Amino acid sequence: MDDFIVKPVDPERLYRTLLQWLPRNGGERTPSAAPTVVPGPSSQALQIEAALAGLQGVDTSYGLKVMNGDVIRYARLLLLFAERSEGEVVTLQSSMQAGRSEEVARRLHSLQGSAGSVGAIELARAVAAFEAAMAGGLSIEEQQAMFDLLVAEHSRVVAAIRALPG
Repeated sequence: MDDFIVKPVDPERLYRTLLQWLPRNGGERTPSAAPTVVPGPSSQALQIEAALAGLQGVDTSYGLKVMNGDVIRYARLLLLFAERSEGEVVTLQSSMQAGRSEEVARRLHSLQGSAGSVGAIELARAVAAFEAAMAGGLSIEEQQAMFDLLVAEHSRVVAAIRALPG
């Protein structure tokens, strides 16, 4: 085999390249066409990857694993999370004030899942702690203090995500 694949590894490209070189029916195999030149990451991807390395409040190695190493797609997902979760936090606050506990529980569960899926682990933990506080019968003041911690962590994560290039 005389070929190479650059990082981040694109699984589809990896399999395509391997299939070019693997023997069929036990016989030797040579590529049927000229070797495919696999371009390296774009300058935009390299810039985003560098920014992700310093992203506060987000486990980017986890997020990139989920996105198969696609830094551009991961950055888009992070921005989408930031945009949508801001509205979710506002809606949570108004639902709490209106006493809609079932809606609050559903929205908290959704926020915790989406935070966890993008790698915002500390935010997911803050949401889980607030959920437990609500279920644990804490006073309204104690619940508000837990919610304030959640909001502070959310704001920190969203600000970091919004600072990403591109």
